Amino acid sequence: MWDKELSHELAQILKVIADPPDLQPHPQNSWSQVFDGGVIEVMTGLTTFKFSDGARAVYGTGTNFGLSVTLASGEKVSIDIECRLCVMCGRRIRNHVKYCRHCGAASNKPDD
Repeated sequence: MWDKELSHELAQILKVIADPPDLQPHPQNSWSQVFDGGVIEVMTGLTTFKFSDGARAVYGTGTNFGLSVTLASGEKVSIDIECRLCVMCGRRIRNHVKYCRHCGAASNKPDD
């Protein structure tokens, strides 16, 4: 059953992903950043948010476009976002977008 506490915790995580507070370069490596409450690690195709309370959020940055969140309690929530690849540059395009934001190519999706 979906409850208010779970919704609140997930909303807080999504808010941090959208705008990490006090974002700074990691002092020991160039592929990570620190924010008030955790660390962001960027690897090829994946971005991982590790929160100080034990929660974790991982999202794909390639063709595997989705978000997997493990709350501090251990509960898991997954969000899948439908997308396709640009025929010109090969980057991911969300289904509702008409032009690739990377190369400007027109979408190959027919208008509804």
